[in-house]
Amino acid sequence: MFAPTHIAATSPTVNDDYNDGFRAGVYWWDITLSKWFFLVDHTVANAVWTDITGNSLGGWTAWKPALGFSGTAPTGVTEVPRYIKLGNLVYFTLQVNGTAGGGVITDFQSSLPDVYAVQNLSLVPITCFVDVAGVQSKGYMAEINSNVDPAFLTHTTWVNINAFAAFSLYYAGFYETE
Repeated sequence: MFAPTHIAATSPTVNDDYNDGFRAGVYWWDITLSKWFFLVDHTVANAVWTDITGNSLGGWTAWKPALGFSGTAPTGVTEVPRYIKLGNLVYFTLQVNGTAGGGVITDFQSSLPDVYAVQNLSLVPITCFVDVAGVQSKGYMAEINSNVDPAFLTHTTWVNINAFAAFSLYYAGFYETE
């Protein structure tokens, strides 16, 4: 079965390829190094994985997301948003870092880098990893809310970020444009 994101305690190698079930466009999350990788070429014994953590995204483009939090407002928020458009598909990553204010953060939302195909009303799985106060949580699924225009990434009923805790949110996924 095709999985859009692979989670492992190591980084991918040239041997993590087509024969192992990986296809170009797959994300890999190294939980030990807290790094994202993106499979560019799935050639057997010569797979090409690109480190897309932080600013090492090569041909990917930055965008300025509009971020929203429910509960307390965080402080010191920074984001590393990147995307690449291939045909009518948009692949994107979004890393958000900050510190919770004096209360709990309960929900998160972000604008998308390109127009979402509103006619495609199916749930689009967006992978999310959460690191709160240095403790990494397993992956969660976020979704694209297409009931509004423009559509946006939304993540509700997830891990609460307690008061004054440092956090990192990592999102990766793809969707169809109009």
